[in-house]
Amino acid sequence: MPLYRSTDFDVHRNWLALTHSLPMREWYFEATSQWTLDYPPFFALFEWLLAQPARLVDPLMLRISAEPYQSHATVLYQRGTVIVADLMLFYAIVRFVRAKSGSGMQGSWGPSFSEPRRQLLLVLLCFANPGLLLLDHVHFQYNGFLFGVFLLSLAALVERRPLWAAFWFAVTLHFKHIFLYVAPVFFIYLLCGYVIRRDRAGRAQGFSLWRLVQLGAIVLGVSAVSLGPYLAWGQGPQLLARLFPFQRGLCHAYWAPNVWVGYNVLDRALVFLARRVGGAAAAAAAAAAASSTGGLVEEIAHINLPTVKSWWTFVLTIAAMAPALWQLARRPSPRVALAVLSYASLCSFMLGWHVHEKAIMMTLLPLGLQATASVLDARAYLFLSIVGHYALLPLLFQPTETAPKLMLLATFTLASLILLRDYHRRQQGSRRIQFVGLFSAWERGFLWGLLPLLLLTQAVLPLLLPRMAFLPLLLTSLYCTLGTLHGWRLCYQAVGRAVQQTELEIEEELAEHEQ
Repeated sequence: MPLYRSTDFDVHRNWLALTHSLPMREWYFEATSQWTLDYPPFFALFEWLLAQPARLVDPLMLRISAEPYQSHATVLYQRGTVIVADLMLFYAIVRFVRAKSGSGMQGSWGPSFSEPRRQLLLVLLCFANPGLLLLDHVHFQYNGFLFGVFLLSLAALVERRPLWAAFWFAVTLHFKHIFLYVAPVFFIYLLCGYVIRRDRAGRAQGFSLWRLVQLGAIVLGVSAVSLGPYLAWGQGPQLLARLFPFQRGLCHAYWAPNVWVGYNVLDRALVFLARRVGGAAAAAAAAAAASSTGGLVEEIAHINLPTVKSWWTFVLTIAAMAPALWQLARRPSPRVALAVLSYASLCSFMLGWHVHEKAIMMTLLPLGLQATASVLDARAYLFLSIVGHYALLPLLFQPTETAPKLMLLATFTLASLILLRDYHRRQQGSRRIQFVGLFSAWERGFLWGLLPLLLLTQAVLPLLLPRMAFLPLLLTSLYCTLGTLHGWRLCYQAVGRAVQQTELEIEEELAEHEQ
């Protein structure tokens, strides 16, 4: 409870105050605090609900103010709401696991999925996730609750209930619009797997206008409940400006480990070369003009390389997703959809605009739910989990959090390695899967390299170069970028395996039907 709290703590405290103190039509105009409401209306209503008991705990926390307010009672209450809201995540994970267990797709998810050991393992991998514990319970956010709503849509997808999948995903979008990253996956799956009828062999048999109308009614209905009042009040442009602040920089203040880290580093390396070739004055002018990060509002510019525009990142992201989306359009099965979803979310992380390092969770949770499908799926999850969670550690930068965050990551990593190794040993009836045998030699070398990186960034550089506070963050982002690039490749390979498995299942089903 008393550990470090980021500015997100006061963000949500301010949202409690404004939703409680103001009429709904003023929520997206209130600007007393710099932490203005920039989540969709369903989340605003969620904050309003949380504000009702809050007035009984400490009425002062519901006072709109420009200055932060953090009484002991406020801290206990807000921390408590995160814990209670995590029940949604737990319910959704159990629902998802049971959906896979009862789907009858044992060949798709691996043998004997109904085995309690497998179900419990998946629950542990997702609910005991160190990233969510660090982000929600220390840094302070409500990601667990939001991912719970999202996983309900995935559970419906696995249950082959497309209308419920569309409903829950639409609800998710109106809680947090970052899930637009994976909207193309749902669109392709529902269009090609539900609206377009298919025979046993997976061949398209016709277009159903009625099914399209059903899906449209669900999505538009949810959107009408969420956005309708604001559109009726003529607040559409204001709502759009709050939800999509494209004036922010290409990268967040702490660079998420994605493609743009390399781009930014190259741009600054060229500034260094300019100092050698053109003199210090030219290099200083170039460095002063260059900017690639943004907090609240900041236009960005590169000085040596072309300045990246927001629409560039959108085009690149869709282009990177396209091959996997095409595979999903060909074989729209839940197994393929989950694999494509993990890959597509990682495309958005690697190429998106103003990506927060926290967005890696959109890949890790769905990937964890597939970790028992095969040894290769376990390998992809474990590698990306270690790298992605390590990249979150700089968010908790105070000395008092060093031991808890390192022990949390180390404990979860060791436990997940042992549990997944033992599970796949039992499934394959072989002890050839060794403790580190899940990884290739390069992967093992890279993961062991995180230890000297930790020593360098946590002890050596702060002691020797205390004025260069951004250098440890830069090295962490740059090194972890190499890992996420490799994990990106592993996720794409998982899409190919899912397609092959689906085609194999179709062939077996056809053979049984002929017999």
